[in-house]
Amino acid sequence: MKHRLSKVQSTLTSLGLDGFLATFLPHIRYLTGFTGSNAILFYNCRRWYFLTDARYGVQGEAEVKECKVIVSSRGSIEELRKRNLMRGVRTLGIDERSMSLATFKTIKRCFSKLRFRSVDNLIENLAIIKNKNEIEKIRKAVSISDTVFSEILPFLKAGTRECDIAAEITYRVRIHGAEGESFDPIVASGFRSAYPHARASTKKIRTGEFVLIDFGSRYRGYHSDITRTVHVGVPSLRRRKLYQAVHDAQERAMEKARAGIPAMEVDRVARESLANDGLANYFIHPVGHGIGMQVHESPIISSNNPYHLAVGNVVTIEPAVYVPGVGGIRIEDDIVIQKNCCRILSTSPKHLIII
Repeated sequence: MKHRLSKVQSTLTSLGLDGFLATFLPHIRYLTGFTGSNAILFYNCRRWYFLTDARYGVQGEAEVKECKVIVSSRGSIEELRKRNLMRGVRTLGIDERSMSLATFKTIKRCFSKLRFRSVDNLIENLAIIKNKNEIEKIRKAVSISDTVFSEILPFLKAGTRECDIAAEITYRVRIHGAEGESFDPIVASGFRSAYPHARASTKKIRTGEFVLIDFGSRYRGYHSDITRTVHVGVPSLRRRKLYQAVHDAQERAMEKARAGIPAMEVDRVARESLANDGLANYFIHPVGHGIGMQVHESPIISSNNPYHLAVGNVVTIEPAVYVPGVGGIRIEDDIVIQKNCCRILSTSPKHLIII
């Protein structure tokens, strides 16, 4: 973690900032290794301070090695004021997108003369390239999800409730070694599969329906995110063609994904593939996103992102179509960007599985 903190320090210096405050727990874990649920991380050009409450005092000392650990009973911002740790800080760097309004108001109340500058992309720009250790953790998270998907297939049958399948996913993700899920599992059947982010309901699966399953595992802080769509009963020719169109779009996008290619080009290839099949209007979101200590992070693989993919990016590729009255089809895999190609981490089958 020391090299990450050093990189932050160097960036702060180049920006002319003499202080930095992180309150977003995924960022704090990325920089320090802390796995608890309450902390702030502060830098004042002299040293790093990690502040938490008494519940995490021992844990903080065990996990956070490069910072002065402070346990506070009065609130972390108040502790900064009482200890005069903001002394000498004139302009404080913050991530305004992840800092709560309540925290910001407290800082302004305690340090009325302080100036603020948003450094929204500071941590994201560090985290966007994964090292071998990080990629291995993501690969392990993906492997857990692949195992879980194979185990839930017998439950995907007519008469089973969506929420029962989601419960199986939650249980199996944990027994196979994950810290937990990346997010609440999406299990959506029939007309509900056309809702891109439908949560599992009490609806029962019926014969003749698509079932869309989107879930992920979190392993040592790193996430996976995969989606598969199966069909219960023999699908019509139209449904087979819809599935094949999404499959082809994903294949073409992954063939395009390599170092030096703009993210918007990967999105364009998938979008054009679906347009050639007359399905452009049914694809309504970007083709992918970065994944790491957050399930959604930079780079976004969208039609307006000029970012050039780089070796070490880990992203999802997830083209989809959502057809009202028919259902939704999405296929999502996690890939590592390499020099001349991409490496697909997911191994779950992508042909149309017919239950």
